[in-house]
Amino acid sequence: MEITDMTPAEERVWRVFPRGQDVGFRGPADEDPARGADRGPERTVRASVVRALLLSSPQEDGETASLRLAAARITGGAFAPAGRYQWLSYALVVTGWTLATTVVTGITRTFSRQ
Repeated sequence: MEITDMTPAEERVWRVFPRGQDVGFRGPADEDPARGADRGPERTVRASVVRALLLSSPQEDGETASLRLAAARITGGAFAPAGRYQWLSYALVVTGWTLATTVVTGITRTFSRQ
């Protein structure tokens, strides 16, 4: 993703991510969180930007990168696999989660019968 097509809110998130700083987009104290879709572009971050940030972000020596967003509106879809290996990875994660929950359920039922 080119940095030139980012909004000011996205640039702010991109700039502070390598240092792990908080990025707050909070509005007035009486703001209703359920009306997040009404937030303007100054508080909107595209999911594709978050994805690019997490996959290929800049690094700074001696700092721990982390994403800390507050009251931002995230738009778009973040999961957009590009290629068969990403689809395979996604399928393996889902399969592993399903297997793990099945095993835990079986163990729980076995112990609860005793």
